Amino acid sequence: MADMTLVAVALLQVAFQLLAAFFAWRILKFTGGMVSWGLIIVALLVQTVRRVTTLSILLGLLPGGGLISTVDELLLPLTISACLMLGMWSLLQLFTKKYGQGK
Repeated sequence: MADMTLVAVALLQVAFQLLAAFFAWRILKFTGGMVSWGLIIVALLVQTVRRVTTLSILLGLLPGGGLISTVDELLLPLTISACLMLGMWSLLQLFTKKYGQGK
């Protein structure tokens, strides 16, 4: 049986990540930058999927190891990192265009 503290923390992480994605969506509406914020939102949602996958393994709903672990440990983190990097680069381009190079 899964430790209830770990389950509670995992559920809290999922809630925080979903709220972060919602806040990013709200920021998108104010600032524009659909591609930039869209990539960041995708990264946050994929991170949520990763957390749900881990929680499902912890609860015994999904088997650990094999393809699921490979996706959870390699593919999802790579996707998250790529989306965050591209989203931040796109935001940099957006703000540089709007505000100039800065100092």
